[in-house]
Amino acid sequence: MRSLGIAFYLSVIGAGNFVSSFVITAVDHITDNGGKSWLGKDLNNSRLDRFYWLLACMAAANLCVYVFAARRYSYKNVQKVAVADCFGDELENGGPIP
Repeated sequence: MRSLGIAFYLSVIGAGNFVSSFVITAVDHITDNGGKSWLGKDLNNSRLDRFYWLLACMAAANLCVYVFAARRYSYKNVQKVAVADCFGDELENGGPIP
């Protein structure tokens, strides 16, 4: 079970890295207008503030989707089932039930 947990954890980290590099590549290609991108090679000419505002807006949208889904969630009603105690009478009477 521990190895499955580690495998799923590392898979999520790997998928997150792929999504992160896709977002960075997409933002770089979309905002590239004449060699001046949000994520340029020169930090003095780059607009990292806009990139971080984009990330903040994506996080806010994710929070809104989560709150929407959490409010619509309803717990499943489960009827409680009485479980018979098969061994209780044996122990009290000193032996198996005839």
